[in-house]
Amino acid sequence: MPDISGQPRHGSGAFAGASSVRESLPRADDRPASPAQTSSNAAAPAAAPVEVAAPKAVAAPAAAGAPAIVPAAAHAPNSAVAPATNAPSSIGALAASLQAIELQKLLAARGWEASLSLPAGEQHPEAVSLVGRELFVDAYTHTSYLTTLHRNAACLFDHQTWEIEPIDDCTIGEVLDRAPGIESSSSGSGSTAVALDHPSGIEGAAAISVEGDAFLPFLRCACGYQRTDVWRLRSSHAAAPEACPLCARALFLPGFFVVDSLSQAAEQTVLDRRLSSLGLRPGDVFSVGSVEGGTRHFELEPRPAEAPPAGATVLVAGCGNIGSHLISHVARMGAVSRLIVCDHDVYESRNLSGQELDATDVGRGKALVQAERARAIRPELDVLAFAEPLERVPFGHARGAILIGCLDSRAARQSLNQLAWRVNAPWIDAAVDGERLLARASVYVPGQASPCIECGWDFFDYSAIEAQTPCLRLGKEKEHGPAADSRADAGGSDG
Repeated sequence: MPDISGQPRHGSGAFAGASSVRESLPRADDRPASPAQTSSNAAAPAAAPVEVAAPKAVAAPAAAGAPAIVPAAAHAPNSAVAPATNAPSSIGALAASLQAIELQKLLAARGWEASLSLPAGEQHPEAVSLVGRELFVDAYTHTSYLTTLHRNAACLFDHQTWEIEPIDDCTIGEVLDRAPGIESSSSGSGSTAVALDHPSGIEGAAAISVEGDAFLPFLRCACGYQRTDVWRLRSSHAAAPEACPLCARALFLPGFFVVDSLSQAAEQTVLDRRLSSLGLRPGDVFSVGSVEGGTRHFELEPRPAEAPPAGATVLVAGCGNIGSHLISHVARMGAVSRLIVCDHDVYESRNLSGQELDATDVGRGKALVQAERARAIRPELDVLAFAEPLERVPFGHARGAILIGCLDSRAARQSLNQLAWRVNAPWIDAAVDGERLLARASVYVPGQASPCIECGWDFFDYSAIEAQTPCLRLGKEKEHGPAADSRADAGGSDG
């Protein structure tokens, strides 16, 4: 079942420490079974597969102006047809519409900025958006539930907004020299300089770190070759593994020998290397901290100098059941001048029933397909497509943008939530439950007292991030091979 709740479950008794209050939703088993549910749940007598012949097309005189009717091809019961996705297209379109409406409100600045100055949970009189609130729509019973969210003092996320400075591709030693003597430079909502934990690797006065990533100090090959002083980001190596110079096989890191940060105590040959040698790309953000206290954040080689877009920038993470329907809404908004689409997955035949695509898109990357759709709707729209997980998209592209999450896991939502706070960007979340016809939408805007999605999480939510759903992964491995289970990890789309 898709992960619909970024908050504790209804009626679970798991609200201890959470700072949100909501009404309970009707349970699925309290509702009368629909005819479709009744027929699908009824036990059928065992019978051998029967070949069903495809119906023959019968030519009939068509009325003037009437469309021609083409009979659909019938499939035999035992034919290999990919199963449909869980959520129907209609419920995904509903969630996407909720997000599009909230995006229009943010673009119109209808009070959401003013609402940040009010006490937590209070709405500006002119604000009708979902900032700091969460909406559940039950399409089955035609009811809705609105929840006010509050900042949770016990939230595990630090809610820090970073002040990010641009930097060119200088040497590692040069950027480390900027760390000593840093003073706190708070500015903006929630922005503060934070002391960096002592590096878990080699000791030194200053260190470079990348949030959510680690460095590989060395790599090995099955043939016995070993390369030391690698100092490459783990995510960069995973995306493009280095090959062994002896046997051309991919190098790997034995065990869990990763290092959180790279310090000034490294070899001089390492300090003389460029930042890009670490696997940092233009737009990537990294931190430089000193043991004296304080941290500075830099964006490597910001995007080439260009005229700023006349309108807004919107980043859509996930192009599945919700995201594929959302793209067309965003593309038609004249206030949006740049659209960034992110999804590392590809469309499958089973997606045809619940997502906005056609048969020619099967096997193609979701981000590329939706980027082409957006350009077809509005050719003058500046569209960027990232066919990789959300965690690999450079932070710099999210600066100054409105972020929209159409994701299918808590881990992915956690990544987007943290990204939004780091770059001080509002973000809109949505999810669906196709079985119960539920849609959820909420809006988060970083602020000193603003809640984030993790403010309503408890032990069970964080445990769900660690869970790997082995049955689902095993089934995908059998069907598509071991590499196909990456969709269950963070950064996947909603379907």
